[in-house]
Amino acid sequence: MLVKEQTGVRHPRKEVLEAVSGALEEIEASFEMMGFSSGKGEAFQEEAPKVQPENKEYDETYGDEYGADEGNGGVEVFQREHIEVAIDVFLSRLVQERVIKKYKRKQQPSLEDIFEHVFGENHEIIKPVQIFEEHIEGYFDLIGYEDMELAFGELADIRRIIDKELDQYAVK
Repeated sequence: MLVKEQTGVRHPRKEVLEAVSGALEEIEASFEMMGFSSGKGEAFQEEAPKVQPENKEYDETYGDEYGADEGNGGVEVFQREHIEVAIDVFLSRLVQERVIKKYKRKQQPSLEDIFEHVFGENHEIIKPVQIFEEHIEGYFDLIGYEDMELAFGELADIRRIIDKELDQYAVK
């Protein structure tokens, strides 16, 4: 007989929430290192590392989509690898804290999978996690500035929801 997977909304134990909150700091730190400020929820464009494709045809075709900086004609983009490393550290911390089981390297769970496991598939946190993942998909391993800025906004929303969940334990 198949066991029906539990769906809906879960309210994780305080220890699990604290582990997820601490692990999320790894992703937040990655955004901060790229010039995004958690204090204001805005990005400091001039501090963000820039990658400029050398292909002029690429610049002309994709420049507007990837936040072209009119001043220097370059395309401001971020390496997807930086976010992937932060997500790997996030997942590693959750494995260390025994929030999730160790996974095989080629079978890394998505952020949506992790948050569904912790909070349930109908929890309010799932939507911003899905949108965050969409924005960091990138194109040819590059993520445009606008997508990074939008992903950062979703990350702030995820943090707000986790903090709200943790606050419920403080009231009890």
